[in-house]
Amino acid sequence: MAAFFLSLSNMEAHVSDLISDLNRSGVTLSCIVADTALSWAVPLAKRHALLSVSLWPNSVTNLSMFYFFHLVGLQGSIDDIPGVSSSLRTEFLDALPPPSPVRDRIAESFINVREADWVVVNSFHTLDCRAVEALRHKTPVQCVGPLNMPFTHCGHGNSASQCTQWLNSKPVRSVIYVSFGSFINVARTQVGEIAAGLMQSGYCFVWALRLDEEASHVWEMLPPGFLEECKDRRLVEPWFRQEEILSHPSVGGFFQSLWMERCYGEHFCRYSHFGISSWDQLQARCGGMEDRGEGEE
Repeated sequence: MAAFFLSLSNMEAHVSDLISDLNRSGVTLSCIVADTALSWAVPLAKRHALLSVSLWPNSVTNLSMFYFFHLVGLQGSIDDIPGVSSSLRTEFLDALPPPSPVRDRIAESFINVREADWVVVNSFHTLDCRAVEALRHKTPVQCVGPLNMPFTHCGHGNSASQCTQWLNSKPVRSVIYVSFGSFINVARTQVGEIAAGLMQSGYCFVWALRLDEEASHVWEMLPPGFLEECKDRRLVEPWFRQEEILSHPSVGGFFQSLWMERCYGEHFCRYSHFGISSWDQLQARCGGMEDRGEGEE
C-alpha cells in the first residue's frame, strides 16, 4: 500500500511538465479533474492557475468521514462527524490503523481537498442526503452518480465469455459472487475459512481470488480437495469482469470486503450484501441504506 501511494506522488512532476508543454504548444487548459487520493492535484492546479475538481468515487458519507480524518491526528478522536451516525463514526474510528506514512498521506489528501473549486462524488442526493447537506456547509460537493462504466455482455468477438456461459447455466439469483477487490490479499487462513463456508453453504459461486506473492495458481491458495469437492458449482479465477457478473440475473449475492469501489448505487441496492472489514478497503455504508436497515446481512 505504501508503494502505491508513493507511485501516486511520483506522478506530480510529470503532470506538471505535461501542463507546461501543452501551454507552450498553444493548448488552452481550464481545469484539472483528479481523484481525491492524488493529494498534489489541487495545489498543482492552483500553481498553474487552473480550476480544480476533486473526484471522490465513493459515497458522500464516506467522504464526510475522511474529510474530518485529520482531526484524529490532532485530537486523538472525533466526537462528531456531520451527516454520519454515531455508530458508523465509531466503526470508522475503530478500523483506523496506527500512524503511518500511508495514514499521513490520506490525511493530506483530505486537507488539500478543502481548497478544491468543486468536489464531485459518485452518489446521488436521495441516497446520501444527510451527508450531502451537512458537508455542503464545508465544501462545494456535487453528486454526479451513480457512475458505472459501460461494458458489453459478450467476451471477445461474438462468443460469450466462459464466465457468462457458466452463469447462463445457473438458475436466477442462485449464485454468490465473492471478490475482495484489487488492493488486498486475503490471508490464507481467511481464504480457508471462506472456502469452508462456501462449501457448506451448498450455493454455486464465482470467486475472484487474488493470488498472493507465493502463489502462481488459485489451487495453491485453497484447502486441499476444495476445487474437486465443489467442481459442479464453482468458478474460481484470479480475476473476472465484475460488471459482467453483477449484471447477470443468476447472481443473487455479493460477498466482498466492505468497500464499494466502482460497484455502487444500483448494484449495491440489487444484491444481498455481506462482507468483512479491512483498512485497505474500508466501507462507509451510505446513510440511505442505514435508515432502511439494509446493507450487510
